Amino acid sequence: MAAPVTAPSVRPSGWWYALPVLGLVLAGLVGVEILRDGWRDAQQVFLRANVVAPGEDQTITIDEPGGYTIGYVGEAVLGGDADKERFAEELAIEVLPADGAAPLALVPYEGFQELPSPEDQTQYVPLRTVHFAEEGDYVLRSRPQPELDPERTLLVVTQSPYRKIAAAGRTAGLLAVVAPFLAVLVTVILARARGRAKRAARAAPPPPGPWGAWPPPGVR
Repeated sequence: MAAPVTAPSVRPSGWWYALPVLGLVLAGLVGVEILRDGWRDAQQVFLRANVVAPGEDQTITIDEPGGYTIGYVGEAVLGGDADKERFAEELAIEVLPADGAAPLALVPYEGFQELPSPEDQTQYVPLRTVHFAEEGDYVLRSRPQPELDPERTLLVVTQSPYRKIAAAGRTAGLLAVVAPFLAVLVTVILARARGRAKRAARAAPPPPGPWGAWPPPGVR
């Protein structure tokens, strides 16, 4: 009995279409993990923060050069940009190198952003940003705020938590754009390759039967 004649297989296999799908799934998982890491990093900056009471000259230690935020932690009394700027001017914050060099430049923090704490009615509001070119000891000066509870009012010098979150968001956003683009590109390449293979298979002569080519050579 003659063996059945089968059509030639098409390469690349259709199973390769699963590759872009798996890539999208993996990109989604990675993006979520990047956002979670950014949030965790933002929380960790407070654990490494320098905490200073307003109205006192206190030494802070900077372990890593870069941009830092000076923020207010205390009673929920700041409700917008006007309150924030007025409060920052009343504090008259200064940051000086411990060796007595000139004060560092302070820049108002752009916009009003806060991290409220509903449990104890406190808030964290960034007031100023400062760039530390070198690690080491610095002195932070400010004026006291007698109208606020000194036991609940603090200045916190830390790397900006919002920048950690924003950096993670940018990376995850870029991944969300690049991953679908690559998935579409791979799908198009596979479709074209399989299309060429199918056309070549249809154009090829049929395979010989069990008795060889027909009609035999010399027969018309």
